[in-house]
Amino acid sequence: MPTKRFTPVDGIFFLIWAVPLIYLAAVYRRLPARVPLHFDSAGQPDHFGTPSAFLWSIVLLQAASVGVYFLIRFLPEIDPKKKIKYSRQALVRISYALVTVMAALATFLIYGTIRGRLYLDMHYVFAGIALLMAYLGNLFNNLKPNYFVGIRTPWTLENETVWKKTHQMGGRLWLAGGLFLAPACLFLPGNWATGIFAAGVAVLVLVPVLYSYLAFKKITG
Repeated sequence: MPTKRFTPVDGIFFLIWAVPLIYLAAVYRRLPARVPLHFDSAGQPDHFGTPSAFLWSIVLLQAASVGVYFLIRFLPEIDPKKKIKYSRQALVRISYALVTVMAALATFLIYGTIRGRLYLDMHYVFAGIALLMAYLGNLFNNLKPNYFVGIRTPWTLENETVWKKTHQMGGRLWLAGGLFLAPACLFLPGNWATGIFAAGVAVLVLVPVLYSYLAFKKITG
């Protein structure tokens, strides 16, 4: 029997997705005359606008979130390799994670704006991204070769064995690296947290790419 495309659990995550929009509708009249619309690398607001501009920024953020959600869920229908359908459960979990993270970010932005003390603490931003990477790494081993999700290099897409080996190694690396980076970014001083996060992400991205090349050369000679 084919797997159901949507389940009651999807309904729960659609409610999570809707939370920022419902929250914003309830507090819209309490927004200040000038609201932050953009933040610099230190998390400080550097561009302001009207409440209506803020509303549309949240709407667009959530529209992008649900768009990515549906794209991920329908990948098996458009995958040329026709193998990602065997990764359906991993795709479902990835879509849930992205919806939750985006809803949490939008809700935080609204809450901070209402309180008039909005500041994006980059410690929490970095830690959140690190935890998301750890979560994705935990799913890597369940991904079949495809052009959309995973460690997509010329060598993993060319050879299924290289894909499998790279995702096994990369999954362990992302899980361990993400779990290391999250507390490091939370507790280290600002400049140190930024440097550790940037270096850590570079390692998590580049090492699997190099590994896939070396694995391909070893297999193909």
